[in-house]
Amino acid sequence: MRFPRAVLCLAALALATAFTGCRARPGSPASPTAPPTVAPSATPEAARGGVEVALGAIAWPEGPAVARVNGVDVPTAAWREEVTRQLRLMTRQYDIDWSDPDNVARLPTILHRELEHLIDLELLRQLTARERLAVPDAEVEAAAARAREQALAGGQFADFGAFLEANELTEERFRLMVREQLMLERLLAAHGGPDEVEQVHVRHILVADGNKAQEVLAKLSAGESFEDLAALYSLDGGTREQGGDLGWLPRGVVLPELEEAAFSLEPGQTSAPIKSSLGYHIIRVDERGLRPLAEPLLTQVRQQRLVEWLEDQRESAAIERLYDPLSGAALGDG
Repeated sequence: MRFPRAVLCLAALALATAFTGCRARPGSPASPTAPPTVAPSATPEAARGGVEVALGAIAWPEGPAVARVNGVDVPTAAWREEVTRQLRLMTRQYDIDWSDPDNVARLPTILHRELEHLIDLELLRQLTARERLAVPDAEVEAAAARAREQALAGGQFADFGAFLEANELTEERFRLMVREQLMLERLLAAHGGPDEVEQVHVRHILVADGNKAQEVLAKLSAGESFEDLAALYSLDGGTREQGGDLGWLPRGVVLPELEEAAFSLEPGQTSAPIKSSLGYHIIRVDERGLRPLAEPLLTQVRQQRLVEWLEDQRESAAIERLYDPLSGAALGDG
């Protein structure tokens, strides 16, 4: 998942970045918030290439737009500005030497990443407007004021201007990022799904091989206690002393093969041995039903639901790329 970055990647602002890098689409570049793969070389300091070398190596497209989302242009100037900001941040944070040809060779991937980011942001704005979830200016200003306080609370920056400078931001860009985060929060409230979901209360016994699993299953069939056998045989040290108790589980939090078995059983039923990457499991469902999700799982599940909805919207959107950073070629009428 990678839709969208849309927020400041700074803990000082306490703006969540959960919609970035959770599940990449096939062939998509790495998460923009992850450390870059480019590495500093052993070039002597006097010969090192700064960010201006990287910027000078880019063949910037001349057209007014680099993409179009449902008929709305993504301006070349906005894309170029964001690429420049990201390169300045990366260069300073990771001490990248742009005189190294290997580093320069990675520039197209960075350009592509920022193009997809701006496409995501334009789609985010359109979805928010379509859903009638526009964020009032007064709410943006209030959230920006809180973020300013948080940015300065740690004492790292002398004033907010220093914070903006350190993060290659203007006041306008900062407020825009706050607005984007608030838009995401509104969409999360609308499409994150209910707080209550179907869950199963599961116990398991984990053993190393199929023969041992059959031995345990035979003892269960003979009437021995599941809890006692878990304490005696299970390799899962975290649940062994609790009779193999995994607690209440919603979908999407355990190995798929265990989830499939657990949600196919009724309370009181025990599974046949289930092979996984960890070994062989025997599971018993004690209870099942609709239950509220507890934090932090509630936030994780709601974010995942939103991401899936956002990705569906992206798939159905009319997205035209007028420039291909990976090849440096103009496409269409950009």
